[in-house]
Amino acid sequence: MRLLGMLFLWLVVGIPAHGQSAKPADLQAWSDWVMKDAEFTVCPVRYNVQTSNERDHFCRVPGTLQLQLDADRGRFQISWQVIAAGYVGLPGSEDAWPVAVTVDGQPTAVMVGDRGPQVWLEPGFRRMAGELSWAQRPQSLALPEGVARLEVTLDGQQLAAPELRRSRLWLGNAEVVASEADALRVEVYRRLRDDLPLTLSTWINLSVSGKARELVLGPILPAGFVGSEVNGSLTSRLESDGRLRVQLTPGSHWLEIGARALEAADSVNRGPKPAENWPEQEVWSFSPGAVRGPVDASGGEPVDPATAGVPEQWQSLPAYLLLPDQVLSIDRPPLSLEAIAANHLSLERQLWLDFDASGWTAIDNLGGQMNQGWRLDALAELDLQRANSGGEALLLTASTLHPDAVGVEWRAKSVSLQATARLPGGASLPVSGWSEVVDQANLTVNLPPGYQLLAAPGADRANSAWISRWRLGDVFLLCLGGLMAWRLGGGVLAAVTVGYLLLSFDHAKAPMMSVLMILLVLLLARWAEGYRIGIWLRRFAYLAALALAWVALPYAASQLSLALHPQLERYSVASSGGFNQATSQVIGGSYAGRGRHYDNYSPVQEEGFDAPAALAEPAPQESGVVMSDDQELDQVTVTGSRVQSVRPAAPPVKMAKQQVLNRLDPKAVVQAGSAEPQW
Repeated sequence: MRLLGMLFLWLVVGIPAHGQSAKPADLQAWSDWVMKDAEFTVCPVRYNVQTSNERDHFCRVPGTLQLQLDADRGRFQISWQVIAAGYVGLPGSEDAWPVAVTVDGQPTAVMVGDRGPQVWLEPGFRRMAGELSWAQRPQSLALPEGVARLEVTLDGQQLAAPELRRSRLWLGNAEVVASEADALRVEVYRRLRDDLPLTLSTWINLSVSGKARELVLGPILPAGFVGSEVNGSLTSRLESDGRLRVQLTPGSHWLEIGARALEAADSVNRGPKPAENWPEQEVWSFSPGAVRGPVDASGGEPVDPATAGVPEQWQSLPAYLLLPDQVLSIDRPPLSLEAIAANHLSLERQLWLDFDASGWTAIDNLGGQMNQGWRLDALAELDLQRANSGGEALLLTASTLHPDAVGVEWRAKSVSLQATARLPGGASLPVSGWSEVVDQANLTVNLPPGYQLLAAPGADRANSAWISRWRLGDVFLLCLGGLMAWRLGGGVLAAVTVGYLLLSFDHAKAPMMSVLMILLVLLLARWAEGYRIGIWLRRFAYLAALALAWVALPYAASQLSLALHPQLERYSVASSGGFNQATSQVIGGSYAGRGRHYDNYSPVQEEGFDAPAALAEPAPQESGVVMSDDQELDQVTVTGSRVQSVRPAAPPVKMAKQQVLNRLDPKAVVQAGSAEPQW
C-alpha cells in the first residue's frame, strides 16, 4: 500500500502544471529578448478584434477611483490590476499636479506623459494613493483613461451624480445633493432561434439610480446554454458559472448576451428566478431558423411585442410571457423519408397589372433545392411565356406526368429559374401556379396610375394595402365624425360625413381635420345657444367653413383633373419609377386591388425621356433568391397539394419519355413569349 502511494505521488509530481510553457532550457535566456516591446500580447484582447495594437489589449484594468476634494487640496485612491508592466494615468493636470503618490505604501515617482501625470506599475494587484495640490480648486479635473467607477466627495459631501465630460470631472458648477438611494429596474427579453444548435439572445434593459457600483446578476442563462458574446453600453463580464458582472452607472443602459445550446432540444425551460435584481416575468420571442423548415413555438402567455416593449428588431416575431420554470416548446413537423426527399423551393414574384386591368404579367424567380421530380410545370392559371436560367433560354416542353402541362426540365440539384408568365385579370391571384409546392412566396404587386391596393385577404401581411393603414385612432376619429354629424343633421349628414372621411382617408391634402373641427364647433354653438359665446362660436364656424372651402377648391380641382387624366398622379414611395407599388405576401384566397389613390399629386409638364435601358441578364444563383435591400418583402410559409390540372401557354413540343431524360438540343428554337413591363 505504501509502495502504491509513493508511485501515485511520483506520477502527480511528474505532471507539469497547467498553463506553464515547456520552454527548452537553452531558450530560457532568450525569453526577455523575444518578448521585448511585445509584453502586451499576453493581456486579454477586445472581443472580435484581431490586431497587434497595444490599445486593443487590456493590460492594466482600473478599479474605483475615490476622490476627496476640498478647497485647498484633494486626495485620491485607486487600485489597478496589472497584467503587463507599464505606465498608468493619474488624476490631475498641470494646475492640479499629483504629489505624495504611493504604490502599495511605497513612494513612487510621477512622470509627465502625453496625457498628463503617470506612474510605472509592475504586474500584480496595486493600490495607489496620493494628493492633489492647488492654490484654488480648478473648475475641472482630468481623470485617467479607462476609469469607469467614480466616487467623489466634495467639501465633505458625496456627489450623487458627478458631471463628466470628455474624461474630465467638472467641479465649478457641481451641486452637492443628497445621496440618492440605490435603485435598479431590470427588464429581460430573449429571442430563441431554431438553428443548429439552438441560439439564444438575451436583451437586458437596466434603469439605474444612485451611485456607481458593481452588480452581479444571474445566473442569467437557462440550463443547457453557454454564453458566446456580450455587448452593451456598460462594462460587463460573463462568468464561467453564468453570472453577469456589471459596472453600473446612473442612467438607462442595455446589454445583449449571446448563447448557444450544448445539446439538441425541442423545448427550453426558463428555470428558476435568480435570487435578486431579476424580474418575475420574461418576454421570449421565437424565430424559426432557415435550416429546419417551418416550425412553431408554444408555451407561456402570448403577448403583443410592441406593447411588451420587445426590442424593435424582434417585434416582427411572436412573443410569449414566461414565468419562472415555464417551458417554451418548439413544435416541429415529424421528419419522414418523404419530407427529407421533398423539394424545397422559394418563389419571388413581380406582378404588373395591365393599364386596362385585363391581365397581369408575372416575372418569377424560383430558387432552392430539388431532390425529386426533376421538372417544373406551370399550372392552369399560369400562362407560361418563357423561362431562362443564368441568362440561357430554356425550351418549354409538354409534360409526360401532367397532361396538357407546359414546363421545363431541371436536372440540377440547385434551382435558379427565371420565368415570365401571364395571368388573367380579376381580384384573385394564385400563390404559386407551379406544380411544385413552394416553402415561401414573396409577391410584389406593381399597379398603374389610377389603382390602389385596397386589401389582400389571403396575404399574411400587406403593409401597403388601404385597409392595413387604418389604426385605432383613425377608427375613433371616423366614429366621432359620424356621431357629431348625426347629432347635427341626422342620418343623411352622418352618412355623407362618414363617406367623405372614408374616401379621403390617407390623402395627405384632403381637409379631413377641418371638417371634424367645424362639426365640433357647431355642436358647441348649439349647446351654448342663447349665450354670447354661442354667437361667437357660430361665427367662428362660418369663418372656418369659408377657410375649408378655400382649401377644398384646389383639392377638388386636382381630384377632377386626376379623374380625367389618372396618369398625372405622382408617387414618392414607389422605388421603381413613380407608380403606386404595393408589396404583399399572398398565400391563397381572393386579392382585391382596384381603387384610386391621389396622394402627392402635382401637375406635370411635357418633357422628354430617354428610352429605358435593357434589363441586365440575371446572374446565376447557387440557391435561393436574392432580394434587393430596398424592398421590404413579407415571408410566410405556403402549404398545399399540387394542382393537377394544367393547360399549355404555347404550342407544346411533344417528346418521348426517353427523350426527355436526355439533354435538350442546344440548337432548338425556344419560346420568346410576350414583352415584359419595365415601368
